[in-house]
Amino acid sequence: MLTSLKSVMENRLTKRTTLTFILVLEHQFLTDMADRKQREVRFHHVFDSSIMMIEGCTVAVKQNESRYGIFFMNLPMVVGEEIFIHRKVFRYCGIKFGLTNKDPNHIRLQDERENILREVKELICPSMKDSFNACISLGKNGLLEFIVRFCDCYDHILSFANLATNDPIWLVFVLPDEGQFVQISKQIINTPFKDHLPIHNVCNPHLWVS
Repeated sequence: MLTSLKSVMENRLTKRTTLTFILVLEHQFLTDMADRKQREVRFHHVFDSSIMMIEGCTVAVKQNESRYGIFFMNLPMVVGEEIFIHRKVFRYCGIKFGLTNKDPNHIRLQDERENILREVKELICPSMKDSFNACISLGKNGLLEFIVRFCDCYDHILSFANLATNDPIWLVFVLPDEGQFVQISKQIINTPFKDHLPIHNVCNPHLWVS
C-alpha cells in the first residue's frame, strides 16, 4: 500500500515538474518573440568617416572614394531573422558583407580596418550598376543567405568560417565606391528612399537636408 502511494505521488510530482518546464519554455518562447518584434533595426553608431548616416541611422551613404566605408548593423543577428537591405546606386558600385563576433562598441576602426576588410565578401549581383532589394537571413554555421530581388529573384549564400556561433554575431557592411545609398529595415519597403533626399547631390552629401 505504501509503495503504491509513493508511486502515485512520484508520478504526480513528475507531471507537475513537466508541466512547469513546459510553461517555462512557452513563456521564454513568447518573450523571445516579443523581443524580436521590438528589435529596432538600424545601422550602428560606430562607422567609418567616409560614411554618412541619415534618416536616424537607417540610411548609409558613401561620401567619397578615399577609403572603403565600413559600418555595422546596430544589433547582433538572430538565426532565422530576416533583415532587408535596399540599395540605390547612380554608377557602378560594389557592396561587401561580413560577419564578426566583435562588438562594434569595442572596435577601433583605425586598428581593426585591415582585419575587417580581409573577412568580408562581395555580393555578386547581375549588374552592380543597378539598385536592388535583398532579404538577408543568418543560418547556422556562419551561413549568410541573400534573396536578391533584381530583375528576377535569386539566392546567394556567403559562408564565413571561424565564427563562434554561440556568441553574438554582427553584420558588417563595406562600401568601396561612392554614389550609393543603403537602407536597412525589418520589412520590405516599397519606396525605400524618401522623396526629400536630393539624389542629384549624391556626390555632395554635405548639401543634403534630412
